[in-house]
Amino acid sequence: MKTEIKEVTLQQQNIKVIINRKNNKNTYIKVVDGNIIVNTNKYVSQSDIERLIHQNQHKILKIINKQMGQKLNSNQIRYLGKIYQLVLTSGNKLEIQKTSNAFYVTSKYDYEKTVDLIYKKEAENVLPKLLSECLTEFNKYYRKTPPKLIIRKMTRRYGTCYYTKDQICLNSHLMKYDVDVIKYVIYHELVHFIRHDHSKNFYASLQLVCPNYKELKKKLNNF
Repeated sequence: MKTEIKEVTLQQQNIKVIINRKNNKNTYIKVVDGNIIVNTNKYVSQSDIERLIHQNQHKILKIINKQMGQKLNSNQIRYLGKIYQLVLTSGNKLEIQKTSNAFYVTSKYDYEKTVDLIYKKEAENVLPKLLSECLTEFNKYYRKTPPKLIIRKMTRRYGTCYYTKDQICLNSHLMKYDVDVIKYVIYHELVHFIRHDHSKNFYASLQLVCPNYKELKKKLNNF
């Protein structure tokens, strides 16, 4: 995959554009953290991408403004779809205590690094349980033994299926999303064990195990 970093101006706003050139047949646009992400192929020109962005600028700006309005303060953290207070205390040993509305954390790192560590620790506890629940539902229609689960922070993916290695890798930052959205990502990766591309058969299988996947995908992309 080849990645290009560009910039576009929409209604006097300068917005970063990250272009990922892969083996896609089509071109897809989404907004992540106020940036425009374009997934396309090597044949689509820069001018075509800019034209597509400008054709959809009203929708793009609406999503960007919504995301910026959801931007958290340095004393907050988003966890399983809700906003929690984050109370940080300086200390050499990482300690995390969670209540119904707050995280009390001792850390020697800054806010961003501390949040990464919180998500990683929580993901190691939560994601294996959700994978087990999804696998139980998945096995009502197909047959799959539990794959090896890898958890790490990823910048461009929510999850990845390594079907030749019998592994699933999930982004630790999934912990910021609602449980139903996390399960959608898990179902998506489980289906890749039987459907290795994004064909019509893939989406038919995904709908079988996760009937409202379209709604959840939209919820994920518009978060």
